[in-house]
Amino acid sequence: MKNSYQKGNWKQYNQNLINRGSITFWFSKDVTRKWKAKKDKKHFGRPFTYSNLAISTAHTIRVVLKKPAC
Repeated sequence: MKNSYQKGNWKQYNQNLINRGSITFWFSKDVTRKWKAKKDKKHFGRPFTYSNLAISTAHTIRVVLKKPAC
């Protein structure tokens, strides 16, 4: 009995496996402008990196995709 293997485009197959879990999000320019937190002159120490908008957006995505918290 001869083994029969189907030849395929392995490069494309591997890329499809990688892309299987890929999700793309589009954000408006208004959102990306508000992504970083404003500098507060009353706050001393390390400045905040992300705004409340960025944190709440990431939390919403995590809840919708049912991912555990880190």
